[in-house]
Amino acid sequence: MHKHIQWLLGQIPDLIDRQVIDEQTAVQLKSHFEPQLLKRGSSPVFLITSLLGAVLIGAGVISLFAYNWEHLSRTTKTILSFLPMIVAMGIFSYGFVRKKDSLAWRESSAGFLMLMVGACISLIAQTYHIGGTMTDFLRNWMLLSIPLIYLTNSTLCAVFYMAGTTAWLLSLQSLWGKSEGAEIYYWLFLLAVLPHIWINLKQQTSRMRSTILGWGLGIALCISVPFLVESNWDGKIFWAYSLLFSLLYIAGRYFYAAAEHAWQKPFQFLAVGGIFITSMILAEGNWEYLMPEGLAEIIGRGDRAFFGYVANSILGGIVVLFLLIAHWRFPRHGLRLNLFISLFPLLFVISTASLLGTGDVLPMILMNVYLLALGIYFLWDGIKKEKLGLVNTGMLFISSLLVMRFFDANLGFVVKGIVFILIGAGFIAVNMYLSKKRNLSHA
Repeated sequence: MHKHIQWLLGQIPDLIDRQVIDEQTAVQLKSHFEPQLLKRGSSPVFLITSLLGAVLIGAGVISLFAYNWEHLSRTTKTILSFLPMIVAMGIFSYGFVRKKDSLAWRESSAGFLMLMVGACISLIAQTYHIGGTMTDFLRNWMLLSIPLIYLTNSTLCAVFYMAGTTAWLLSLQSLWGKSEGAEIYYWLFLLAVLPHIWINLKQQTSRMRSTILGWGLGIALCISVPFLVESNWDGKIFWAYSLLFSLLYIAGRYFYAAAEHAWQKPFQFLAVGGIFITSMILAEGNWEYLMPEGLAEIIGRGDRAFFGYVANSILGGIVVLFLLIAHWRFPRHGLRLNLFISLFPLLFVISTASLLGTGDVLPMILMNVYLLALGIYFLWDGIKKEKLGLVNTGMLFISSLLVMRFFDANLGFVVKGIVFILIGAGFIAVNMYLSKKRNLSHA
């Protein structure tokens, strides 16, 4: 954007000489565009490097204090424990007063302050031998960080918070262990940051900020879902993921409808990728894990497990209600939905119901047909709109399904090799055709 503004401002003297615009118009153009040119701190590269700098500085300060820490007196340790946080508060205050228009300064100083709060908690606990686990530390740190998110309006703090609460959830249990329902409190942590995310996504004050928030929230949810379904990694994971991916897709259509590139649509990207992976897994079978768990078994784990089951059931019902309302209202407001993606939970319900009468044969067939249909849709839509990203997505879906089926088939290596070559050649041919067509249209 800045280079285009610079080009336009550079053309103003020539436009005046040719009498295309007058002096008054030139002054108005300069007064409108020059302030935007000065805000270089909001550029994506500068913002990202500033955020990375804040993380590295925070890690460096913690490393310096770790050196010879055991040889210091308790009083010195206490002073040094609070000193980084006090310095970070001073840096942020200076930026808030003197650099309020610099997004990178505000983000980096706020992120540095949040890291120093965590360092202070850790150092004080170590100095005074306060007992506790990593779970306790992450819980206390995230609780103290909630006010920072809203006082600083910092995207970096919000991302750190979502990463920290996800780490807290993972610390509750090992991959195969359970915490008897304690993980349900993750939803309360998430609820604390949702207003900040909603405001920033709704206002779209900065596309980069809204994109980063979307990636942070989407990735956090995708990681957390397996630990939130109150089940030992059985079929409830697929049930939860089917609702999550549909929810992410619809939310993405609402918040990122104007985005141009795939990386600027984090919710849609994660939804399509998640549906692809889930469908590939279920197209191979694995349906025996999808039968619902007995309620008696859940109650037998304890009150907290039962509370988690009830809370997740209510939340699932709310998500289903939201999806129904979205399918009714979105088309009336001009937001077109890809029904292949938004109705994925319905396909999942039909496939699971068919288990009762046919075993896993019909569900596998349905999931294979679904993958093929979704791939064809993306391919056709991409060719029609001349978008290479959609075309390659469709080709990926179709080719992955073909490769998976050919590995299952009792065919020789020569036949499989020829098929793989043809698939690869198809990728290249379609991309070359679209690239040539786009170049001709822009010539």
